[in-house]
Amino acid sequence: MLKERLKTTFFALFPIVLIVTCVHFFSYSFTTETYVKFLLGIVLLFVGELLFLTGVDTSIMPMGNYVGDASDKLRRFFILLIFGFFFGFFATIAEPDVQVLSGQVNVSKWVFLFVAGAGVGVGVALALLKIAVGWNMKWIVLCLLGCVFILAFCVPNSLVAIAFDAGGATAGIVTAPFLIALASGVAKNKSSKTSSNSFGMLGIVTLCPVIVMLILSLFYQIQGGQANAESQYSIVIDALVDTSLAIVPIFIIFFVFEALFIKLPKRQVAKLLLGGLLTFVGLFLFLYGINIGLIEIGRKFGVYLTSMPNWFSVVLCGVLGLCIAFTEPGVRILGKQVERVTKGNIKSRIVVCAVAASVALSVILCYIFNVYAVPILWVLLAGYAFIILFMFIDSEIFVGIAFDAGGVASGPMCASFLLPLMLGVSSITSGASSSGFGVLALIGMMPILVVEVLGCVYKVRVENANIVKRKTVYKGAMSAVQYSNMEDLEYAHRKLKRKKQEQMYR
Repeated sequence: MLKERLKTTFFALFPIVLIVTCVHFFSYSFTTETYVKFLLGIVLLFVGELLFLTGVDTSIMPMGNYVGDASDKLRRFFILLIFGFFFGFFATIAEPDVQVLSGQVNVSKWVFLFVAGAGVGVGVALALLKIAVGWNMKWIVLCLLGCVFILAFCVPNSLVAIAFDAGGATAGIVTAPFLIALASGVAKNKSSKTSSNSFGMLGIVTLCPVIVMLILSLFYQIQGGQANAESQYSIVIDALVDTSLAIVPIFIIFFVFEALFIKLPKRQVAKLLLGGLLTFVGLFLFLYGINIGLIEIGRKFGVYLTSMPNWFSVVLCGVLGLCIAFTEPGVRILGKQVERVTKGNIKSRIVVCAVAASVALSVILCYIFNVYAVPILWVLLAGYAFIILFMFIDSEIFVGIAFDAGGVASGPMCASFLLPLMLGVSSITSGASSSGFGVLALIGMMPILVVEVLGCVYKVRVENANIVKRKTVYKGAMSAVQYSNMEDLEYAHRKLKRKKQEQMYR
């Protein structure tokens, strides 16, 4: 497990290091200080993500499983909904992607985090209710999207992009594993359907923060902006405070729930606390590495792209998108999930390649939209219109998997490198970094569309296979009928022959 995690983390960061290094030495020389900070940030990011993922596997995910499995012990389901809200709220504050995004907007960081967390909390409660009651995933998504686009037409375009990015950032390496484990346990105990009813939880959870962010934008001016330069001491203190306020409340809420309803053995409690310590240290190093090196070089890399020919910048954006998607573990897990659901009719490698291509296309489109100042609202409106169209063609389980795909496609590098890159591009092309938002929104939207298209392909293949099967059965049945008729004719012929012989003898 450790060897696999080392390999995954290394290959997730290596393409970015390689591309930035080639640009630094052969095309556009960054300052030595910036490049050294970038390398130091990568090292901290590598160690931090390794410790963080290990801690998540040994604490956050088991906590989700324990809460989900304990749902059958609750006499009143609303208790689980309340705890689900608080788990979603604090898991969002602990999400590195949300922490990074909150530092890129000119609004109080904790206002942004609390509003995004409240949206996720509401989404978790709604998703748990959907699993328990058996509500149709399609109608829930349709209602949420309706609210999103009604509100989107009431706020400026730049704020729409920030709101959608907030939704895309919430389903990250903390929130996604915890919520998937929680949904699986609740579906197993509370749903009248199979455990497949747990699919789609991430889709609901990522849409609710968009709605609350848009509501906040009606009353509170949110703008994009570049973070002011801070001393190393300030960066360390900020990372320590952010980590403490992100991790500690999750464990407090869980152990309150554990004391009331689960009552784990002391050995299991000690294991969770050790995993929590690894999570804390890993998140601290992760946030510190991002703040010290990646955000700055991401913005400067975006400025570099604007100085190059458009065709070169488009190709480089596509390569970045492919590299980030191919190295994302959640994409490979999604591929195996689709292969299992389709019984091998759609192979895992096809899903991985399709999602990676969609992420690359998202990065390219976001760059083009920033260069030519295309409003992100119309792009999102067109994309989700196709999503709604395919939603009524696909089965409910494929709709759930598709919306989960939008959550797993955007990894930590999307918020920590691609978002600052696009903000750097927009600061040159439009003179305002606030127009650079939207890359997380597009990366969250395109995989949904791709998986839904794959669902349609699967449906067509199944129907064609059923047609061939029906034809084979029909031919076999006709042959049987013809064979049975032949026997009847032979019997009638023999009977007639005997009758004629009897008449001759007479």
